[in-house]
Amino acid sequence: MSDRMLPKQNSGWFNLSLVGEGALTGLSILKNSDTSPKFVLIEVNQLSVKENEKFSQENTEPFFVFTRRNFPVLRSEKQPLNYAVGFVIQFTDRFFAADAKPEPKEEKEALEISKKLKQEHLEEVKRWYGAAVEQKKLNDRITYLTSVLKELEAKGIRPIFFEMPMHPEILVSAKETRTRETVLKNFPTSQYLWFTDNKDIYEDSDALHLTYPEADRFLAKLKEYAESLP
Repeated sequence: MSDRMLPKQNSGWFNLSLVGEGALTGLSILKNSDTSPKFVLIEVNQLSVKENEKFSQENTEPFFVFTRRNFPVLRSEKQPLNYAVGFVIQFTDRFFAADAKPEPKEEKEALEISKKLKQEHLEEVKRWYGAAVEQKKLNDRITYLTSVLKELEAKGIRPIFFEMPMHPEILVSAKETRTRETVLKNFPTSQYLWFTDNKDIYEDSDALHLTYPEADRFLAKLKEYAESLP
């Protein structure tokens, strides 16, 4: 969910979130890295997703790291199919860019259709998130997370837990509620750093992800909190 937070270059902040993965995979990679940042921000939303061990290995084993750094064609975004798709999208966006502004009537109809589709998508997402994550699965993730945090904290890295804003109806869903409560129970605010922003309402694009400007606004608050810590 946090992939849309884009720190500015040379800001000292880096987004290590991995699309399609949970925080445990990123933490595993950081654990095996020789880099020790001051803080590591842990997104709670997808902590029910287990570590992708294959991905972690390919990004920490010396052989894989060497080949991917020195042979760009081996990177996932350079794979033939991905590269071709990216090229076509880039080409069509440029070639078929619309210069004419849509008529007011057409624009209104498009907005109504978009609103309807967004509502239908929200109902579908609510069904996905309507079932709570199995407690045993969450407990297994917590056990793994505890062991990783011990290693990171031994390096002087301070964890900060946060929950990425989503559509309000999704945040109170069974899946999100049980995940949040389980993490809070095992990593209480009395012992761990937590960033929460209950004051603002953020605009989402698909009930799960914030729009890019909103993600940037949330990141600014997150940075302000972390940078105020001693």
